[in-house]
Amino acid sequence: MSTAALKRELAMLRSSLAALTPTQSAALDDPVAWAGAYRRADARPLAVRCAALPVATTAPQCHATERQEHSGRSQGRSVALVTDPLGEGLTPSLATPGGSITGIATDTGPALLGKQLEFLLEAVPRVRHLACLGGRWPYAGMRTLWTDAQRRGVTVQEFVVHAQFHHVSRESNYDDAFSALLRDGAEAVLVLDDPEHLSHAATIAELSLRHRLPVVSPFRTLAEAGGLMSYGPDWDELERRRAVYVARILDGARPKELPFEQPSRLQFVLNLKTAKALGLTIPFSLLARADEVIE
Repeated sequence: MSTAALKRELAMLRSSLAALTPTQSAALDDPVAWAGAYRRADARPLAVRCAALPVATTAPQCHATERQEHSGRSQGRSVALVTDPLGEGLTPSLATPGGSITGIATDTGPALLGKQLEFLLEAVPRVRHLACLGGRWPYAGMRTLWTDAQRRGVTVQEFVVHAQFHHVSRESNYDDAFSALLRDGAEAVLVLDDPEHLSHAATIAELSLRHRLPVVSPFRTLAEAGGLMSYGPDWDELERRRAVYVARILDGARPKELPFEQPSRLQFVLNLKTAKALGLTIPFSLLARADEVIE
C-alpha cells in the first residue's frame, strides 16, 4: 500500500478512535511509525515491530510475515482490514479467531462479483470480453464469476498486478497490465478486492480513461477518481468499525475473543462524468439503483 494511502487510512482510523475514546487515540502513534516498516526490502523487522506494539493496525502485506515469524506465538495484537482471513490462513474461524489478529473481513463472497458484472453489463451491454485486475492473492470467487459471465456470453481473463515493495514503480506494473489486457481485446475491466488497487485508484482511473475502458470495482475511491462505477463495502464505515475493535483491545479485550466482522452495507456509486467521457448512456433503471451519482 502506498505511503499516502496508509497516511489517509491511519488518519481516518485515529479520528474514529478519538471519537470513541479520546484519551487512547495516541495509541496509534506507534502504528503510524510501524506502518512504513514493511516497505523495507527485508520484511522480517515488520513482525518484530508488530509484536512489540500494544495494538497494531495492519495492512495485508504484513500478514504472511507475521504468520511465518510468529505462528500464533506473537504477543502483538493486530486489528486488520483483510479480504479473506480464512483463505489467507490468518484464522481458522471468523467467529473464533483464536490468535492475535482480528478485525474486518472485507470479502462479502462471490455474489459481489456477480452483482458488479450485472451492473457493468447493464451500463455497457456490448461488452463480450472482460478483464479482471487481480493482485497478490488468488480469489476464490473467480470460478463463480467465470460461470456467471459465460452464462451472459462474456469471456473473462485475469491479469495479475505484481506488487513490488521497493525499487520498482508500481504504476509501471499497472501500465503493463493494461497493455496486456488491451492486447487480449478487453472491452471493460473489473478490479478485484486487493488493497494495492485501492492505493493506486488514480492510476487505474487514468489508464481506464486513456484507453476508454469502463471500470467497475469494489472501491468508491476508484469511482471518485474516474472509474465508471463501484459496488462494494462502505470503506469509511469499515474504518469506524476497526476503530471500535482497537478501542476494545486497548480496554483489555483479547483478539481471539473478538470475531471477525463482515460488511453489513454495500454501496453502488456511478460516475456520470466518466460515462459521458466514454460515450455511454446510463439507463434510468441503473441510475435509480445507485446510492450516489457523481456528476
